[in-house]
Amino acid sequence: MKDSKSYDIEIRRKLVHISGAFLSIAFILIYDKLIITLSLIIIIIILLVISGMYKKYGAFKFIELFERKSDLETFPTKGAMFFFLGILIVAIISNVETLVISTLILSISDGLSTIIGKFFGRMPLPYNKRKTLEGSLTFFITSFLIFYIFLKDIIISFIFSSIVTLLESLNLKINDNFIIPISVMLLLEMKHKLL
Repeated sequence: MKDSKSYDIEIRRKLVHISGAFLSIAFILIYDKLIITLSLIIIIIILLVISGMYKKYGAFKFIELFERKSDLETFPTKGAMFFFLGILIVAIISNVETLVISTLILSISDGLSTIIGKFFGRMPLPYNKRKTLEGSLTFFITSFLIFYIFLKDIIISFIFSSIVTLLESLNLKINDNFIIPISVMLLLEMKHKLL
Protein backbone atom coordinates (compact mmCIF):
# COMPACT_ATOMS: atom_id res chain seq x y z
CA MET A 1 0.00 0.00 0.00
CA LYS A 2 1.51 3.27 -1.07
CA ASP A 3 -0.80 5.98 0.19
CA SER A 4 -2.80 6.63 3.32
CA LYS A 5 -6.13 6.46 1.43
CA SER A 6 -5.51 2.86 0.39
CA TYR A 7 -4.44 2.03 3.96
CA ASP A 8 -7.68 3.59 5.24
CA ILE A 9 -9.75 1.60 2.74
CA GLU A 10 -7.97 -1.64 3.67
CA ILE A 11 -8.53 -1.03 7.39
CA ARG A 12 -12.23 -0.29 6.83
CA ARG A 13 -12.52 -3.42 4.68
CA LYS A 14 -10.94 -5.61 7.32
CA LEU A 15 -12.95 -4.11 10.18
CA VAL A 16 -16.10 -5.00 8.24
CA HIS A 17 -14.50 -8.41 7.59
CA ILE A 18 -13.91 -8.96 11.32
CA SER A 19 -17.47 -7.87 12.10
CA GLY A 20 -18.51 -10.90 10.05
CA ALA A 21 -17.77 -12.87 13.22
CA PHE A 22 -21.14 -11.64 14.44
CA LEU A 23 -22.65 -13.76 11.66
CA SER A 24 -21.43 -16.78 13.60
CA ILE A 25 -23.41 -15.68 16.61
CA ALA A 26 -26.48 -15.23 14.40
CA PHE A 27 -25.93 -18.70 12.92
CA ILE A 28 -25.79 -20.22 16.40
CA LEU A 29 -28.93 -18.38 17.48
CA ILE A 30 -30.90 -19.14 14.32
CA TYR A 31 -29.64 -22.70 13.94
CA ASP A 32 -31.91 -23.31 10.96
CA LYS A 33 -30.03 -24.14 7.76
CA LEU A 34 -32.87 -23.06 5.49
CA ILE A 35 -33.15 -19.60 7.04
CA ILE A 36 -29.36 -19.19 7.08
CA THR A 37 -29.10 -20.29 3.43
CA LEU A 38 -31.93 -18.04 2.25
CA SER A 39 -30.46 -15.08 4.18
CA LEU A 40 -27.07 -15.59 2.52
CA ILE A 41 -28.68 -15.84 -0.93
CA ILE A 42 -30.54 -12.56 -0.31
CA ILE A 43 -27.29 -10.88 0.80
CA ILE A 44 -25.53 -12.08 -2.38
CA ILE A 45 -28.39 -10.81 -4.57
CA ILE A 46 -28.25 -7.41 -2.83
CA LEU A 47 -24.48 -7.28 -3.42
CA LEU A 48 -24.97 -8.12 -7.10
CA VAL A 49 -27.55 -5.32 -7.42
CA ILE A 50 -25.27 -2.84 -5.65
CA SER A 51 -22.34 -3.86 -7.87
CA GLY A 52 -24.37 -3.55 -11.06
CA MET A 53 -25.97 -0.25 -10.06
CA TYR A 54 -22.56 1.18 -9.14
CA LYS A 55 -20.98 0.18 -12.43
CA LYS A 56 -23.91 1.25 -14.60
CA TYR A 57 -25.17 4.39 -12.82
CA GLY A 58 -22.54 5.31 -10.23
CA ALA A 59 -25.09 4.61 -7.49
CA PHE A 60 -24.21 3.40 -4.00
CA LYS A 61 -21.10 5.57 -3.74
CA PHE A 62 -20.62 4.39 -0.16
CA ILE A 63 -18.86 1.28 -1.47
CA GLU A 64 -15.94 3.54 -2.42
CA LEU A 65 -15.21 3.72 1.32
CA PHE A 66 -14.58 -0.04 1.42
CA GLU A 67 -13.61 -1.19 -2.03
CA ARG A 68 -10.15 -1.30 -3.58
CA LYS A 69 -9.80 0.92 -6.63
CA SER A 70 -9.00 -2.03 -8.89
CA ASP A 71 -12.18 -3.82 -7.77
CA LEU A 72 -14.29 -0.70 -8.25
CA GLU A 73 -13.24 -0.69 -11.88
CA THR A 74 -13.68 -4.41 -12.53
CA PHE A 75 -16.07 -5.99 -10.00
CA PRO A 76 -17.41 -3.78 -7.19
CA THR A 77 -18.28 -5.78 -4.04
CA LYS A 78 -16.04 -8.67 -5.20
CA GLY A 79 -14.55 -9.31 -1.76
CA ALA A 80 -17.94 -9.26 -0.04
CA MET A 81 -19.43 -11.43 -2.77
CA PHE A 82 -16.79 -14.13 -2.33
CA PHE A 83 -17.07 -13.80 1.49
CA PHE A 84 -20.79 -14.63 1.40
CA LEU A 85 -20.52 -17.12 -1.47
CA GLY A 86 -17.95 -19.18 0.46
CA ILE A 87 -20.11 -19.11 3.57
CA LEU A 88 -23.20 -20.00 1.51
CA ILE A 89 -21.54 -23.12 0.09
CA VAL A 90 -20.56 -24.21 3.60
CA ALA A 91 -24.13 -23.54 4.81
CA ILE A 92 -25.58 -25.70 2.02
CA ILE A 93 -23.15 -28.60 2.30
CA SER A 94 -22.22 -28.83 5.96
CA ASN A 95 -23.55 -28.48 9.49
CA VAL A 96 -23.97 -25.35 11.60
CA GLU A 97 -20.85 -25.98 13.73
CA THR A 98 -18.70 -26.16 10.59
CA LEU A 99 -20.40 -23.03 9.31
CA VAL A 100 -19.61 -21.19 12.55
CA ILE A 101 -15.95 -22.29 12.56
CA SER A 102 -15.54 -21.38 8.88
CA THR A 103 -17.12 -17.96 9.38
CA LEU A 104 -15.04 -17.20 12.48
CA ILE A 105 -11.78 -18.10 10.75
CA LEU A 106 -12.71 -16.16 7.62
CA SER A 107 -13.79 -13.13 9.64
CA ILE A 108 -11.28 -12.97 12.48
CA SER A 109 -8.16 -14.75 11.20
CA ASP A 110 -8.20 -13.22 7.73
CA GLY A 111 -9.17 -9.76 8.98
CA LEU A 112 -6.57 -9.58 11.75
CA SER A 113 -3.81 -11.08 9.62
CA THR A 114 -4.23 -8.33 7.03
CA ILE A 115 -4.26 -5.56 9.63
CA ILE A 116 -1.18 -6.93 11.42
CA GLY A 117 0.58 -7.71 8.14
CA LYS A 118 -0.06 -4.27 6.63
CA PHE A 119 0.89 -2.25 9.69
CA PHE A 120 3.49 -4.34 11.47
CA GLY A 121 4.70 -6.73 8.79
CA ARG A 122 8.37 -6.37 7.97
CA MET A 123 9.20 -9.81 6.59
CA PRO A 124 7.60 -10.68 3.23
CA LEU A 125 6.99 -14.36 2.61
CA PRO A 126 9.56 -15.76 0.16
CA TYR A 127 6.87 -17.28 -2.08
CA ASN A 128 4.38 -14.39 -1.93
CA LYS A 129 5.78 -10.89 -1.43
CA ARG A 130 2.26 -9.48 -0.93
CA LYS A 131 1.97 -11.39 2.38
CA THR A 132 4.12 -11.10 5.49
CA LEU A 133 5.35 -13.54 8.09
CA GLU A 134 3.72 -11.41 10.81
CA GLY A 135 0.35 -11.52 9.05
CA SER A 136 0.59 -15.26 8.44
CA LEU A 137 1.54 -15.90 12.07
CA THR A 138 -1.49 -13.87 13.14
CA PHE A 139 -3.67 -15.98 10.86
CA PHE A 140 -2.15 -19.18 12.23
CA ILE A 141 -2.54 -18.23 15.91
CA THR A 142 -6.13 -17.02 15.60
CA SER A 143 -7.25 -19.96 13.44
CA PHE A 144 -5.52 -22.38 15.82
CA LEU A 145 -7.40 -20.87 18.77
CA ILE A 146 -10.73 -21.06 16.93
CA PHE A 147 -10.16 -24.67 15.87
CA TYR A 148 -9.06 -25.60 19.39
CA ILE A 149 -12.07 -23.96 21.07
CA PHE A 150 -14.39 -26.12 18.99
CA LEU A 151 -12.38 -29.31 18.46
CA LYS A 152 -10.59 -29.56 21.81
CA ASP A 153 -7.73 -31.35 20.05
CA ILE A 154 -4.38 -29.58 20.00
CA ILE A 155 -2.80 -31.72 17.27
CA ILE A 156 -5.73 -31.56 14.83
CA SER A 157 -6.07 -27.82 15.54
CA PHE A 158 -2.36 -27.34 14.79
CA ILE A 159 -2.53 -29.34 11.55
CA PHE A 160 -5.73 -27.68 10.33
CA SER A 161 -4.57 -24.15 11.14
CA SER A 162 -1.25 -24.87 9.39
CA ILE A 163 -3.03 -26.03 6.23
CA VAL A 164 -5.49 -23.13 6.14
CA THR A 165 -2.70 -20.62 6.87
CA LEU A 166 -0.65 -22.02 3.99
CA LEU A 167 -3.63 -21.82 1.62
CA GLU A 168 -4.37 -18.23 2.68
CA SER A 169 -0.74 -17.23 2.15
CA LEU A 170 -0.46 -18.56 -1.40
CA ASN A 171 -0.90 -16.29 -4.40
CA LEU A 172 -3.81 -18.20 -5.91
CA LYS A 173 -6.14 -17.04 -8.65
CA ILE A 174 -9.16 -17.76 -6.43
CA ASN A 175 -10.20 -15.15 -3.85
CA ASP A 176 -9.15 -16.14 -0.32
CA ASN A 177 -12.60 -15.14 0.99
CA PHE A 178 -13.81 -18.17 -0.97
CA ILE A 179 -10.86 -20.51 -0.31
CA ILE A 180 -10.80 -20.10 3.47
CA PRO A 181 -14.34 -21.24 4.39
CA ILE A 182 -14.31 -24.02 1.78
CA SER A 183 -10.93 -25.38 2.96
CA VAL A 184 -12.04 -25.24 6.61
CA MET A 185 -15.20 -27.14 5.69
CA LEU A 186 -13.28 -29.79 3.74
CA LEU A 187 -10.85 -30.32 6.62
CA LEU A 188 -13.65 -30.64 9.17
CA GLU A 189 -15.61 -33.01 6.90
CA MET A 190 -12.48 -35.11 6.42
CA LYS A 191 -11.98 -35.24 10.20
CA HIS A 192 -15.57 -36.40 10.75
CA LYS A 193 -15.20 -39.12 8.13
CA LEU A 194 -11.78 -40.40 9.24
CA LEU A 195 -11.79 -39.97 13.01
